[in-house]
Amino acid sequence: MVLVAVRFALATLLLAPLLRRVTRRELGAGIVLGAAYSLWLYRRVIFGALTKADLMNILDLSPREVAIFAPLVIVTLWIGIDPQPFFNVFHASVMQLIHQHQLALASSPRSIMLAAK
Repeated sequence: MVLVAVRFALATLLLAPLLRRVTRRELGAGIVLGAAYSLWLYRRVIFGALTKADLMNILDLSPREVAIFAPLVIVTLWIGIDPQPFFNVFHASVMQLIHQHQLALASSPRSIMLAAK
């Protein structure tokens, strides 16, 4: 029964944008709530109720893991909030690649034959 409810909720979240125009705020809230629900459900299914005292003392992340993970989270959020500095780094090489691609298309035998017709 719970599986049916979960499938219905996921189908509703996935199909709702198709039924009407959804604002970015609503879409973002749906993504965040969907992720939170998925994590909560995963924790319940995998770990269940913590009944053993040994399991209650285990840390989720050690300080070393937090030190490694924190910069990755910060950079990921930075890219999500303001991606333009990262786009600027790749702009020149991407423009050169596009230029080379257009030259290759223009000099291909097929495009020469089409231009002759």
